[in-house]
Amino acid sequence: MRYGTRRRAGRAVLALLAGLLAGAWVGGGLVWVFNRTKIREGGGEVAAVSLATADELGLVPADAAGFAHIRAADLWKTEGMAEYRRVMGKAGEDMLKALDDGFVPAPSTLDRVTVVALARPAPPPPPHGVIPGLPLKGKAKDGFVPPPVLVPADARPDLDVVALLTFTTPFDAAKVREANLPKGVKLLAGESEVWADSTAGVAIAAKGDKTLVVGPPPAVRAFLLKAKTPDGPLAPALRLAAGGSRHVVGALNLKAYPLPPDLTRSIPPEAAAVLRADALAVGAVVGRGMKLDLRAAYQNDAAAEEAEKALRKSAEAGRKSLGEAKAKMQEAVAGKAGGPKPRPVAELPEAVAGRFALGAIGLLDEWLANPPLERSGPELSAAVAMDSVGGAYATTAAMSVGLMLPAVQKVREAAGRAQDQNNLKQIGLAIHSYYDTYNRLPAAALTNPPNRPNGKALLSWRVAILPYLNESALYQQFKLDEPWDGPNNKKLIPQMPKVFASPRGTAPPGKTHYQVFFTPDNAFPHSMFGKTVGRTIIVPDGTTNTIMVVEATDPVDWTKPEDLEFSPTAPFPRLGLPGAAGFNALMGDGAVRFIPHTTRPATIRIMVGADDGIPNPPE
Repeated sequence: MRYGTRRRAGRAVLALLAGLLAGAWVGGGLVWVFNRTKIREGGGEVAAVSLATADELGLVPADAAGFAHIRAADLWKTEGMAEYRRVMGKAGEDMLKALDDGFVPAPSTLDRVTVVALARPAPPPPPHGVIPGLPLKGKAKDGFVPPPVLVPADARPDLDVVALLTFTTPFDAAKVREANLPKGVKLLAGESEVWADSTAGVAIAAKGDKTLVVGPPPAVRAFLLKAKTPDGPLAPALRLAAGGSRHVVGALNLKAYPLPPDLTRSIPPEAAAVLRADALAVGAVVGRGMKLDLRAAYQNDAAAEEAEKALRKSAEAGRKSLGEAKAKMQEAVAGKAGGPKPRPVAELPEAVAGRFALGAIGLLDEWLANPPLERSGPELSAAVAMDSVGGAYATTAAMSVGLMLPAVQKVREAAGRAQDQNNLKQIGLAIHSYYDTYNRLPAAALTNPPNRPNGKALLSWRVAILPYLNESALYQQFKLDEPWDGPNNKKLIPQMPKVFASPRGTAPPGKTHYQVFFTPDNAFPHSMFGKTVGRTIIVPDGTTNTIMVVEATDPVDWTKPEDLEFSPTAPFPRLGLPGAAGFNALMGDGAVRFIPHTTRPATIRIMVGADDGIPNPPE
């Protein structure tokens, strides 16, 4: 398996786990039943379980990035799986035997599955004053030099992901290797033998005669060599999973693999308090219905208390918002006052949905009046139980809507802000790629003669980076010796790439809010910022501290060489989209920061200046 594929797979696994854990808290629909002895009374038709001890979890370090443990065989025997078992049984026992005889180990002997993710340290940040990039490879073709592949400066830690497969009956390790890795070679990981096939990208290691470690060869070796620390953020969740009181247990170590800063900075405060936990864990017990449980572990009692207060405050705000939602749903069911009767059939779906929503609102009001939150020292928990799978879905969905009602507008704004940030990151990578190709940053204005301080400005820097945004075909349609509003180039304005369009803005077609700063008394508009010396862009204050591209309030035609004039004494240009709480800024190192409007103008001026001698803005 290629390195990039392994990295994406690892991130996908942990992203899924993170989404389930974080989303559960935001929705408020996960369960807390960690009383060690039995599941509390009144929880529906799901009995407490006492399953076999999962000794293989002793192989999982408590400081891993995360894990998910599934009791596959026990889950299959639950009442909730009865219909699936009935359908499979129609195939006949002889077909089950044929299935088992065809594979090693026999599929029917699979007992438990555990997926483990280990975080590898992120690469060190680039030194101040140097834009990160890779040397150019390849040759120019038809006047175009293909851009190199760059790694974003704020890349997330890479992950090693493996699976532990535990079986009910012993297997023959030699037969497992022969059947699954006939071309495998033996490697050593400490005292453990690993059989790997680099072509297939798979490795297997046997731990005893009932557990296999499976995954990409580097990941399996990293897992086996990792010190098995008994203490760490995941320790409570590992003990819970090993003890056998849950069919499913998953956990995420936020200290080893923190959530992206863009997420924690953008979500509503009531959710952010939960996500500041050291670790999140979720468990499930399945019967005819389902019991779910979640625990958030914090650094100390005060942090847990803060998170509890934030969630209870969210519940109170949710109840207030229910009044508005109830009025809208009543109107959907009964129709607008004075409207025609009978109503058009086109309004029927909305009316039926409104009736269901009214029932959900009643349920939500009862739940929000006394949310099942509990706090014990540095741990915060929540609980709810459903009598059926359908009830689980309906209840969780209803509670999710209830808790999110007061934050809907914030979430919408955060989603748009995230898309803006993604646009700016793509623009940043394109600028860096241009730099690595031509040994200089793109000029803020394409001039005639080219790259001359006294040349006439014809086109914007946004046109120059088109080939690095997968827009080579559009770039080749421009006449670089013609002004932006010339006969040929003017026709291309409506073809503005999506990356230049802000999803939160109201700019007319062909106009963009993404602009750079220039000062009339320096080399700009023939340099974006800083000075280029050889293959190094010199930014004395550090690329991490210096703004490269921002969201401006007033949009401009995307091909026009028009941006933000900056002067230490003149009024500061307006930044941020109308109605937004701040603006996104692409920094010189490729990272994107959200800068709230509460930030002092003097601080922003320092961040714009590349050579003002103040690398770190004051708080």
